[in-house]
Amino acid sequence: MEDEALADIADRLYAGALDDFVASRAAAAKEVAGRDKGLAAAVRSLPKPSVAAWALNMLARHRPDVLDALGDLGARMRAAQESLDAPALRELGRERRTMLADAVDTARSVAREQGRSISDAMASDVEETLRALTADQGAANAVGSGRLLKVLSADGVNDVDLDGAVALPGLLPAAPTARDRKSTRLNS
Repeated sequence: MEDEALADIADRLYAGALDDFVASRAAAAKEVAGRDKGLAAAVRSLPKPSVAAWALNMLARHRPDVLDALGDLGARMRAAQESLDAPALRELGRERRTMLADAVDTARSVAREQGRSISDAMASDVEETLRALTADQGAANAVGSGRLLKVLSADGVNDVDLDGAVALPGLLPAAPTARDRKSTRLNS
């Protein structure tokens, strides 16, 4: 029950204005402190996201279709990679470049609608995180949660490092590991 209450509070906090995060977090902790000191402490410990992560959280909340489309593209790219389909990978790479540029523009627009613009450097961080989303299902789950805390990066070989990347990581759906994916392929 506490996990559900904490997740509800976290969802409200990470859906709000970045400049109001600290004050909103303090108010939420104060509101629950009288009935549940543990929950209040957990609320107080929720970290403030970076500006780029906040922009991605806004994208997840206001335009989840953009993340869904990138997630679908990522699944197709991983399937093409596993089957060593070079022509499909080239075509999907071109599609990814276009989709990433459009997604970054959408993230900028959503951030502006929410009262904050993002710089070119932050837009690059948003793009890098969206690229990681296409490379790794765990990254897709983290970005899609709307509780992202920091920028993600993918090297194309290893799973994306999600340590400290999302608030309440234990409440995210588990992503298949490289071992799970290999086992699934061998059993197919």
